[in-house]
Amino acid sequence: MKFMNTKRFASTVMAGALALSMAAPAFATGNVVITGTYADIEIAVEVPTTGTAQINPYGLPVTIDKSDRTTVDLVDQKITTQPMSIKNQSSIPLEIGASVTAVPKGDVEIKTSVAAADKGKQISLELQVAALNDSTLAVATTDRTLEDKLIDKFAADATWASLASTNKGAFPTAAKGATTAPAPTAYTGLATVGAATIEGNSITYGPKSIALFRLDGFLNEAPQKADGSADPWATTDGFEATVAFSFKPAAKMNVTIGTITGGTVTASAAKAWEGTEITLTGTPTAAGQTATFTVTETTPAAGQTARTVSVTGGKFIMPDYAVTVTATFA
Repeated sequence: MKFMNTKRFASTVMAGALALSMAAPAFATGNVVITGTYADIEIAVEVPTTGTAQINPYGLPVTIDKSDRTTVDLVDQKITTQPMSIKNQSSIPLEIGASVTAVPKGDVEIKTSVAAADKGKQISLELQVAALNDSTLAVATTDRTLEDKLIDKFAADATWASLASTNKGAFPTAAKGATTAPAPTAYTGLATVGAATIEGNSITYGPKSIALFRLDGFLNEAPQKADGSADPWATTDGFEATVAFSFKPAAKMNVTIGTITGGTVTASAAKAWEGTEITLTGTPTAAGQTATFTVTETTPAAGQTARTVSVTGGKFIMPDYAVTVTATFA
């Protein structure tokens, strides 16, 4: 009897197990429907909505008043623009693009370039964008001295002297008497502005968070009519330029792991924006060893030595160029 009871008990267990096994395929499958829609994610940038410029044939000084009652002069600019800036108030660096177009006024004709044969009131217009890198500009948005500092930067020849062709964009041609603007010309990658630091309602600019922009150009000092007689510049001569800026997140820089001997190295990110903290982890082949990291510029400029990035406690701050990580284990 005991044997039979034991056997019945075992059979009951097996039957239960079989029932569970047969029930498993009967579980319902779950379908998930995901709906995607576009939603605006704000990129906070401060850009002026209007500006002024003047035709200045001889590049005579134009005086700018500062809030501290001092002045600076804008000189040697045939198209003289009042100071204007772009301020990044986002927590990520931004690439600046723009489309440009202009309508001529009076007897003005707009050309992409003015040649020696152009004796009349032909002018060329060019947008120039100068990204700044100055620790004195790393201030809160409420700092009242900021605009005066930017006026000084705007007036300084050094701000504009080293601009690359990629920082400039020529306006499209427009014939004398045109009443509507031609199709705009678009430019990308004019400059990059660095991230701002955002803490609650407080925004602090970084050294690279601001760019200046202006119109520049060329024209004849003493224009002539078709018969060779003088045709002096008049107050009715001018233009109305429209600059439509665009912004997008700047490209991230690569973090490359170089050839490693004696272990392996990983980085917390394979790509990162400037200012991002990167953590390095070294795993030695031999137990008990530790890694010493070296971070250098991946592709230095021609004729330049690769720059080195400081590493502290296995961490470094991403610079504005791609880097390669190597390590020694000891």
